[in-house]
Formats: sequence, C-alpha cells, structure tokens
Amino acid sequence: MSIGTITFQRFNGVEQFAIRQADLFAHEGEDSTRLSFDFEADTPPLKTLPDTEDLGASPNGEFNIELESFDATCLAGNVFIIPYGDDDDGNWLARIYYVEHDAANNCKIRVH
Repeated sequence: MSIGTITFQRFNGVEQFAIRQADLFAHEGEDSTRLSFDFEADTPPLKTLPDTEDLGASPNGEFNIELESFDATCLAGNVFIIPYGDDDDGNWLARIYYVEHDAANNCKIRVH
C-alpha cells in the first residue's frame, strides 16, 4: 500500500516511486529540533527512465531539517527546502540510496 510518492527530477526526465514505508523522527536539542524523514520506495517504479529501467531499484533515503521551534500539530502544509545534501561537517542532510549512497541536492519536502 502506498502512503505517498517520491519524485526524482533528473537531468533526463522524471522518475516516480510509491513510498512503501516512511518514518518521521523529531530529535530535540538545546537550540533546535531536527526532523528526520526516512523513506523506502516500493517496486516497480510508477514512472521510470531508459537509463534506470533495468536496475529494478527500490530507493530509500533520509531528509533532515533543522528547526528553531517545532509544533507537530502545525506540520501539515509545510514545505521544506534542503539546498545541499551534506553540511561542511560531513553530516547527511539529504541522502538517497538508489544504486549507491549519494547526497541529494535541491530537495523539496512537502508535508500533506
């Protein structure tokens, strides 16, 4: 059963997968809260491209967002932008495992 979709806008077109499993974690620190969106995609892809069609990939990954304040009741309707997949300290902000682990840049997370 799909609980949403993940869309990859690649250099040669769009790929789309149904999300099989997703988890949201809120890690509270002294000055901020880090939201971690973890996902696993389902197979087969909803939409694929010629260069990845034969891979039979089932991507998974995580997206991490730092917030100064957090109210779980106000999460729906938010859009978060992650411009770079890792920070200067080597921490993953956004990573996707497709064929290999790679930082994901220019990510947009839309919460419904």
